[in-house]
This record gives sequence, C-alpha cells and structure tokens, in this order.
Amino acid sequence: MGTAAAGAVALGAVAGATSLVPHVAADTAKVASPVAVPSRAQPLTSTESWPPWDYTADVVVVGFGGAGGAAAWEACNAGASTIVLERMSAGGGSTNICGGVVMMGGGTPLQQALGFSDTVQNMYNYFLAAGGFGVDPVLTQTFCNKSLELYDWLVNTIGVSFTQSYQDRYPAANNPTYGLYMSGDEWQHAASAKPVPRGHTTLGIPNSTTHSGSGVFQPLQAAVISAGAQIFYNVLGQELVVDQNSGRVLGVMALQDGETLYFKANRGVVITAGGFAFNTDMLAMYAPEYVGVPPLGTAGDDGSGIKMGQAIGADVRNMSYVFAAGPEGTGYSPVIPMAMSVLVNQLGLRYMAEDHYLSWSGKAFVEQYNPSFMILDSNIYKLTSSIGLPTIAQANTIHDLATALKTPTGVLEDTIALYNQSATNGVDPLYNKDKRFVVPLTTAPFYAMPSYGSSCFTHGGLRINTEAQVLDTTATPITGLYAAGRSSASIVAQNYQGSGTPVASGLIFGRIAGKNAAAERPWS
Repeated sequence: MGTAAAGAVALGAVAGATSLVPHVAADTAKVASPVAVPSRAQPLTSTESWPPWDYTADVVVVGFGGAGGAAAWEACNAGASTIVLERMSAGGGSTNICGGVVMMGGGTPLQQALGFSDTVQNMYNYFLAAGGFGVDPVLTQTFCNKSLELYDWLVNTIGVSFTQSYQDRYPAANNPTYGLYMSGDEWQHAASAKPVPRGHTTLGIPNSTTHSGSGVFQPLQAAVISAGAQIFYNVLGQELVVDQNSGRVLGVMALQDGETLYFKANRGVVITAGGFAFNTDMLAMYAPEYVGVPPLGTAGDDGSGIKMGQAIGADVRNMSYVFAAGPEGTGYSPVIPMAMSVLVNQLGLRYMAEDHYLSWSGKAFVEQYNPSFMILDSNIYKLTSSIGLPTIAQANTIHDLATALKTPTGVLEDTIALYNQSATNGVDPLYNKDKRFVVPLTTAPFYAMPSYGSSCFTHGGLRINTEAQVLDTTATPITGLYAAGRSSASIVAQNYQGSGTPVASGLIFGRIAGKNAAAERPWS
C-alpha cells in the first residue's frame, strides 16, 4: 500500500520481449486481480521452447514490502540484475503501514546512548524464551547475530532515523516522538533475560510527528530504485516455473490485467509476498479459530507466495500460530488501563498477567477464553475514555457484577477478593504482574468491559534455513528459491516476541536471501 516514490518506473507486458521496457505509471495503473491459489495442479515446467520468457533478470523478487526491498537492494549491490514484482499499484506492504517499530538489540548505538546495556546472548535468551513452541533456535541465533548489522545498515546506508529518546511503560508520561521502548514481553521473561528495550521506532514520512513504518520503507524504496532494480507494479506472482528434471526454480509466471507473463530468473527467485491473514480458506485450514477475526496487514496477505512454494513441494512451519490483539491494547500504552484491571474469563477466573504483551491477551481471547471481561473499579474506569469499548455491566458490588455477568456463584467474588488481598501490598503472587499495575479494586461502582480478538496476522510460512533457502519436506533446499518476511516461517512461532519483530526479521532474512540468490550459479 502507500504511494510510489518519485522516479519509480512501473513496468508491464510487451509480448515476446526479452528486455525491460517501461510501461504505465504506477499511479494510473490498476491493481492486479488477486489469485490466492495456483490454478494448476502441478508446477510449471520448462522445455527448450516453453515458456516464452517475456522478461529476464538474474534475480526475481515476488513482493515489494520491507523484506522484498531488502532482498532487491542486496541483489542489486551484488551486481545482479533484479526484477521486483508487486501486485499492488505501489510498494510497501505491511512494513509501510505498520507502527514503525524495528526490533533490534545486542547493544545498538541507540540503546547505548540511552543508557541500556544489552548483548547478543541476552537478546537471544529473550527471543527463545518468549517465542514458545515452534521457535527455531538456529534461525533465532542468526537473527540476533545480525541485529547490530541491521541497525548500521538502516541508519548509515538506507537513511532511516530513530530519535534519541525513550518511552517507559505506563504510568510514565507520554513521549509522542520516542525512538526506543520495550515493545514486547520483556518483563515477563526476566528470569531468562535481562529486560532491555529493543523496539526502535521511526517517525512517518512525510508526517514526522506520528510513528509509522513509512519511515522505514520510503527510504528503503528510494535505495532500491537507486540501486537499479526494475519494479513491475500491478503484477501478481502466481506460479513458479521449475525444471522438470532437476526441480530447480527457473522463474515466475505472473498476471497483469489478466495477461500471463513469464519472468526468467537466471540465478534465483525470492518470495516475499506476505502472510495469509486475508485468505479465509487458508485460515480455516490452519487456524480455524481466527476465521472472522479482522485481518491486520494488506490485501496482499492472501497466502499466494506460500502457495507458490507449496505447489513445488516446499515445506511449511508454524501455520497454526497467529498474532491477535485485543481491542484495548495493554499497559504499554500511556492511556490504556487494561494492565490495572483484573482480566477474567466467562467463569470469573483470572488467567494471565494483565500487563502481558498484547499478543498473549489477544491469543487467549480468541483461542481459549471467549468471552473475557476486564473488571475495573471507578478509579480505573475514569481512564477508559479513549478506548471506545462498551460497558457490559455496572454494579455497586462485585457480587452484583457477577450476577450481571452470569458467572458461577462466588467465583468472581473470590477472584477479586484474592487479588485485592495481595494488591494491597503491591504484589501479584499468581502471575507476577509489574507492581506499578497492581492496584486493588475497591472503589464502587464496578464495571465490566469486553475483551476479544480485534485483529490478527499469521506467523507461519515457507520453511527456510539460515541462508533463507526454501526447504522441501525432507529439509533439502530447493535450488534457486528463497523466502523472507511473512511468506516464511522464521523466528516468530507460538508467541509474538514484540512489536517490530516481523519487520526486523523480514529485513534481515530478506538481505540474506537477496545476497545468496545473486550468488547462485546461472542456470542458462
């Protein structure tokens, strides 16, 4: 989504062409018709006379978001001619419209300047502990090892800027232009890793007063164009062309305005086409509990890139793991009171620390505890004016509130009584909530507000190794095929480690993919 940078050249079809030819300007073109599932039962194959290649490059990148931009930049700077296929009328994907957070650590210059000590090992310990089931320790180690290099590249090569200021967690005063904050569940994993802020946050371009991923993507887009990549807008990558004998990936079949185009990749193809949150059929297959939860991202997150890989035998990982946010956010926001509430399920039982990172709460709402309720007293309720959520019930006693919510007799009453007993001393013995958020609920009237999954995006995708090569079901690399971003399963697994993790991992593995694809031996 977003707008194309000045000077971007959009390219299109010229029948029988073998070189790149300028086509229609991006701002006047139509969006390619979405096709989520390959139309053929078998992968395309190549013979001496077929397919008739329309365009040729060393590297073809499918998808022009953060990961695709990083891959294209590396391929160009390795001396490889590079084509980028973008299905929308402008690049950006989820990176351009996100909150502008890039998860980096290990002792970045910004961390050091603001007085925070971090190491690669400490960062690794956190990501491994916070990720839960399905975390790949080898990919995670690569991600952490490359973090300082990513920071240097973004700031000193691409031109991304981060303000030298820190935002502490609520109830600290709001700093609207902060450049660093704790964007994940660092405090909940203090036993495994020292809590350190790693959420490096950019301001939007051209709006310099609001955090936005455009502060990352717009400089990256300019760098990719300057490096010489040829960008085809309104072109949807649909199927991979493979050699029927060796299984090597040779190129991409794509669509533009209903016309089939063939893009030859002499060295390699990189899939960076997003996740599948917008594909209801894929959600129903892999994560059915999320069907109906509003998707977060862009319409390009329909699984088309993942399906392209699966059609030629690529393996997938972590397809059932999904990020979900609740409507009220968490205590990391300066004005949102969920962290000080008591969160209970339909039985009136508390089940988690209310200051958990929002992916924990959102997943719990969707997968286990639906409905869930925030219980607040009048002091906390005064802070809810910015939420916009309805009040489900209001009562002068917890017993009457429980009656209105139809929880089993005595359960909600006991839950709040136990919580208040410990909260009077500022502690949470059950879930170790940060003491700044542990306050007893004692001032009537009492309120219940709803909690539910308000948005989601997917974690799983094509299985890759540390070289960003796509692997088949025997863990063997598919020659000539790479992936990064949400089309791949990299370091996010059962749990989402914090805001900016997919952006950072997409950039890191996108760079690896582009560099390695450019280094492949040409097949022709």
